[in-house]
Amino acid sequence: MSDTVQLAIVAGVMGVIMALVSAVIQWWLKQQDWARQDIVAARVEAATKLLSEGQEKAATLLVENNKKVADTAAKTELQLGVIHTLVNSTLTASMQAELVATRRLLVAFQKEHLTDPSHGLSSEIVDVQGRIAELEAKLKDRLAAAHSVERQQENAARQGVIA
Repeated sequence: MSDTVQLAIVAGVMGVIMALVSAVIQWWLKQQDWARQDIVAARVEAATKLLSEGQEKAATLLVENNKKVADTAAKTELQLGVIHTLVNSTLTASMQAELVATRRLLVAFQKEHLTDPSHGLSSEIVDVQGRIAELEAKLKDRLAAAHSVERQQENAARQGVIA
């Protein structure tokens, strides 16, 4: 197997690995969010019970604690945003590396086909060209999505939503 084919295989495997890592992180983020929501819901229920029993002081302490939880949740959300950005940038870099490797594979196939057309690489060349087009489209979409998120964050920052 040629170095180019091996490189293409490695790049493909890296893409799959990054997709799996991204899926695991997304699952973990959902679990964390659900757990946080459960905690907040439980505290709201407890606060309602305390208020109905007339324990004003306990309710005040609980509200203070909820503020701390909200502050912690906001900090966690910022950290999760950083993690999400890192995962996306790593996945994008992996896709870009795969695109470069696939382009090199195409060049190698084209050179080999020009040198010896009897190898019958036409279908492989078409397949590789299709993969290149697919990767280019995905990367274009990722870039557009990243720009959209940046604009949303800038707008939110201007409106004072994000500290």
